[in-house]
Amino acid sequence: MDAIVVMGVAGCGKTSVGEELARRLGWQFLEGDGFHPPENIAKMSAGIPLQDEDRWGWLDTIAAHIVLAKEAKAPVVVSCSG
Repeated sequence: MDAIVVMGVAGCGKTSVGEELARRLGWQFLEGDGFHPPENIAKMSAGIPLQDEDRWGWLDTIAAHIVLAKEAKAPVVVSCSG
């Protein structure tokens, strides 16, 4: 297994679960929210919900980081509100 994606709605504990899982497995943890582009952050900060078209680039970025981890043979746990 190269990656585990911890998914759920906002505030459900994805980060806490993901960090602990990564710690126990000795894997890297990536916070999916950290990959949002500035446009998404601005919308969310203004209380505007993201639409599917807002999320595609963000999800592509997360997927690219998973691929990089796999290529580096560095298993990863990622949180994602996808």
